[in-house]
Amino acid sequence: MLLSGALGGALLHQETLQHSALQLKRDIAAGEKISAGDFRIVAIPRVESVVDRIVNPDDAVNLFAAHTLMSGSLLRPTDLVDHADTRVSVALMIANSTIPPTLTIGSDVGVWQVVDGSAHLLMAHVTVSDLRADERTDSTTLSLALDPADVGAVLGAGDSIRLTLNP
Repeated sequence: MLLSGALGGALLHQETLQHSALQLKRDIAAGEKISAGDFRIVAIPRVESVVDRIVNPDDAVNLFAAHTLMSGSLLRPTDLVDHADTRVSVALMIANSTIPPTLTIGSDVGVWQVVDGSAHLLMAHVTVSDLRADERTDSTTLSLALDPADVGAVLGAGDSIRLTLNP
């Protein structure tokens, strides 16, 4: 049905007052792959910006949720990434005397547990995502980007954690 009318000399058509967007049909967890069955195409008022909405299903299918997405929300480009990064950030306080002197944000490190002089490698390649030195306690709080399955081993090691820089 085509409705039109004159408004201040402008001709308005019903079909031009809306555009399409992709609306989620279910909650989607961070890192979960998006499929065609996860959304429906809906019409939204033209007054809403289409710039920050995904309107083409091909721009969403087989991508991954960048963060938790709620059912009913309209998909935005910032909601999706082309790879699943489900790592979590874990903060540890480590004595400055045990930290490699050239450690920086972005460093690739090995994470070790040292007990009674015996070292056990927990993870060979982990990225340092943050560093904050505390001169009062002679320690540094650092954040490591870990796979969720590795969090328990690192936290369980407690004060026996040591880091080595990878070349």
